[in-house]
Amino acid sequence: MDQCHVFGKMSRYAIGAQSFFHGEFDPSALLQIVIFLLCVAFNLERINATEVFGMPMGVLSSALKGLCALLLCFCFFSRLPSREELIRVLGISILLVFEYLSSKSFTFLWCALAVLAVRGSTLQWIARSVFISYIGFFVVVCALCLVGVIEPVVGSRSGGVLDRSSFGFSGPNQFGTMLIVITMSWIVWRWPRITKLDLLVPALCVVLCLVVADSRTSVAILIFFSVSVAVYMSFDGKFSVASLAKAAIIVLLALLLLSVLLMAFYDDGNPFLFSLSKLTSGRLYYMNRYAELYPITPFGLDFSTAELIVKETFSTRLLLDNVYACLLLKHGYVLTVVFISLLVALLNAAKRVPNSMAVVFLLGMLSFIISGFFENGMIDITVNFFLFGLSVLVYPESRDGFFSSKTSLMSGLPFRLTGRECDL
Repeated sequence: MDQCHVFGKMSRYAIGAQSFFHGEFDPSALLQIVIFLLCVAFNLERINATEVFGMPMGVLSSALKGLCALLLCFCFFSRLPSREELIRVLGISILLVFEYLSSKSFTFLWCALAVLAVRGSTLQWIARSVFISYIGFFVVVCALCLVGVIEPVVGSRSGGVLDRSSFGFSGPNQFGTMLIVITMSWIVWRWPRITKLDLLVPALCVVLCLVVADSRTSVAILIFFSVSVAVYMSFDGKFSVASLAKAAIIVLLALLLLSVLLMAFYDDGNPFLFSLSKLTSGRLYYMNRYAELYPITPFGLDFSTAELIVKETFSTRLLLDNVYACLLLKHGYVLTVVFISLLVALLNAAKRVPNSMAVVFLLGMLSFIISGFFENGMIDITVNFFLFGLSVLVYPESRDGFFSSKTSLMSGLPFRLTGRECDL
């Protein structure tokens, strides 16, 4: 092994140990592991198996989540938060406790816990952990499906001639979601060193999504994000960050308003709306149906006892793929207003950072904002890892660092070796 690499590793361990024993523990390395495990824990719920080699996937997922929760709390308190930060955390906690008591949903509790713990981390560093976790999990599940350990979910669209396969995941759309996260995390991790050769990854993901899962939403988002990044590269980065942020905010608010209007006024008797609903696999119909059956409350509703809906490839008690309708009905109008307001504030914060990573971040957020009209991944922090950016609202001083292109866990060292001696 190269002496330079040996010296680098020994220095990391020595400095980390010295910091720990002096009460200056830097949880960056631990956070990298936690984000990896958190993605695994949630992805275990996305496979088409209750047991693998005798191991119950539900129990394993819950155990990993419990471990991640403890480690995230440890990482948060290891940095000795200030009184102002603790007040912010207390306010967030009270709001989320009310939301959980009403909806029995952990979605935003996990989001808050993860966001609070990643203070000082960079988007690129987070994307690296997400990519490694997702690509490893994806390969393992596909391999287990090929050898018959996990069964695929197979179906076809009405009038379609090609089968849609989940390839081991709980549905074709879950397969597509995996490819979206792999593509986005890869591009963010590689930025700004990305080359045209790196774009082979999203190209391969698009082909897999089309041939295997036939997931239209996933293919559209993959193409939109990848082409946007390619166009940005072609124009040598001459994008207006402010204009892109403003466009993302307008699209966010427009889709929220459109979703509310469709929830209230969708009518099967309208040929145009009926055709549009059919094109989107009944999404408009179900938005309106749930809005008529259930009231919109301050902190959401628990749908665990709702009517079971059985489809060709899955069954569920809440068939609500539009994230804006899901926010209002499942999480309540109070949390919806708070969450949308935070997203607007985050997009505004990104436009004040004059570097290319902010543009990639905005393109990623815009992709999830658009996909939110058809899928729920926008509010899941293990899917939409750009939500980690909410940490810059809790810790404003970390804004520029979050959007930087440094992946090193040792950026806080008092020295830096260069040239042949290596960068630590």
